[in-house]
Amino acid sequence: MTNNFFDLPTVPILGSPSLSGQSLSEQINIFENRVQKWILEPCEALLAAENPDWDFAVLTILNAIPEMIAQYRGCNGDKLDLYGQGFEYIFGKEPDFIPNHLYGKLRSAIAHTAQTGEGITVTRERQNLAWPIDYNQGLYTVVINVPEWYSKTSERLADYIEELRDIEDSDKDELRVAFSKRIVRHN
Repeated sequence: MTNNFFDLPTVPILGSPSLSGQSLSEQINIFENRVQKWILEPCEALLAAENPDWDFAVLTILNAIPEMIAQYRGCNGDKLDLYGQGFEYIFGKEPDFIPNHLYGKLRSAIAHTAQTGEGITVTRERQNLAWPIDYNQGLYTVVINVPEWYSKTSERLADYIEELRDIEDSDKDELRVAFSKRIVRHN
């Protein structure tokens, strides 16, 4: 029998104040389980079909990850700031216009219109995540290779979970406090 949504153990959902009664270790386990089952595994199933037409569905699933990871890491700011900080955590520092462009033309466009905006090209034909960037008549076109986007996002989520679990490193205490505070906060 396969594991599905209804087979998951009954535990508080993310954002539930009842998670405050759980140990940090259990909070991390719950977070990891939900991210794996509800975000990463569906993306892996779609990508395994090797159908580039399904890449948009993968982007839709991954759409909120930069903003989410920034919130869990304790970053502050408006949604654009959070998206930019999360984008930097996942993909590294890029010129500000890249996450700004992606926030409006990818993140918000998918969330509000179920499609990407102008200047977003989704293809498996080019290497890298969102680069190179073409410039044509005042419009940036950011090229996204979705399998690579997924790979980097998945890798950095795993890194983040390991950072949380690294209790030997007291430099990570602030990160763990921010995580625990966010996991019990209802939006």
